[in-house]
Amino acid sequence: FTVDNLGLTKKTIDAVKAKMRSEYWIPPELVFVHSTHTHQGAAADSSHYEESIMDESVRKICDDYGENLVPKLLLAAEQAMADMRPAHFRLSRGEVRPVISFIRRYRMKDGTVATNPSRTHPEKIDHALGEADNSVQVVRIVREGAPDIALVNFQTHPDAVGGLRYNADWPGIVRSTFERALGDGTHLFFMNGAQGDTNHFQVLGENPFWKTHVYSEYHVYMGRAIAGVALSVWDCAVPVEITAGIAGVITSTKVASNRPDAARVEAIRLFDAGRKDEIKGFGRMEILAMCDKNSNARKLMNGPDAFEMPVSALSVGGVLAFAGFPGEPFTEIGSKVKAGSPFPMTFVGCLVNDRCGYLPSSSASREGGYEVVTSRFGATCGDTLVGVQLANLKKLKEGK
Repeated sequence: FTVDNLGLTKKTIDAVKAKMRSEYWIPPELVFVHSTHTHQGAAADSSHYEESIMDESVRKICDDYGENLVPKLLLAAEQAMADMRPAHFRLSRGEVRPVISFIRRYRMKDGTVATNPSRTHPEKIDHALGEADNSVQVVRIVREGAPDIALVNFQTHPDAVGGLRYNADWPGIVRSTFERALGDGTHLFFMNGAQGDTNHFQVLGENPFWKTHVYSEYHVYMGRAIAGVALSVWDCAVPVEITAGIAGVITSTKVASNRPDAARVEAIRLFDAGRKDEIKGFGRMEILAMCDKNSNARKLMNGPDAFEMPVSALSVGGVLAFAGFPGEPFTEIGSKVKAGSPFPMTFVGCLVNDRCGYLPSSSASREGGYEVVTSRFGATCGDTLVGVQLANLKKLKEGK
């Protein structure tokens, strides 16, 4: 499943899995529930949020949405199974140019790490902490006696719209543009990848879009750019031989927690004493995030030392894999999994089968920054997740 919303908690996903097993005899390891993480989408299950964030009326909306989503997903599964046909796969890849996804974490000249620093003071910025992945992966499922199905994988934060109205953001534009362009009944399934440290905000350099357009149109530009790449490689996708069936694995993984070190504890102490101007070595966003009364830094002062999370993988036909992470993995994690996968093509998915927040790479954890200090997971998180996921994929490829 792919859902255009902010994220789904384990409570909702477990309800889907239970129904899929009882009504369709599909085991939990073959149920892969992904959220695109559009910031204009609904949130399911209010228990994920602090009481101070939502009043009771908003909580009821979230909880009702989560409960109503379960039968809708089951209906989608029923419709999909009724529409199954013999098929074969074709694979293709492309790159979006000019790029539309950017690393949003920067090393500043003063040594701190800033997320989305201001464009008006480029002289304060030293360099971006990494390089965004602007690749597009496309699977063309050619079916006998029925329209094709497109599977498309790209990766960046869907937060280009803003405001308070529900909107699928650029993933919705990818679908509508692609499907209208072909006009033959083809449906597109979209999966957002490792996007925890990227978004659409270009801090350095000139973006040609801004010379002729306004911000409210940028998500349309992004969606059309991704759909354009998918369309450009659609007819030259390479057929692959299907050598296996469908298999899945979910590995419950223990990941070290992000218990605050002495520097963070001292920063919180100074903040609470009204002496935040004395806090050194952290950027403004870091200070506000870790010193907030509901911050993970405060919650983790007394433990626990680790958390369990599900790391999910599916394989189809021996040629295509889906590598799912239960949060927002950084670009480096996704790139390492795609590079190390034994499958011809591997889709990386964020927010699969749970919603655990930011999943920093191990290198990013050493660098610091807003996403790192707000994450529940510590410095070894990235390396742990990459290792577990590659082991999952190896197991599936070897048929174990």
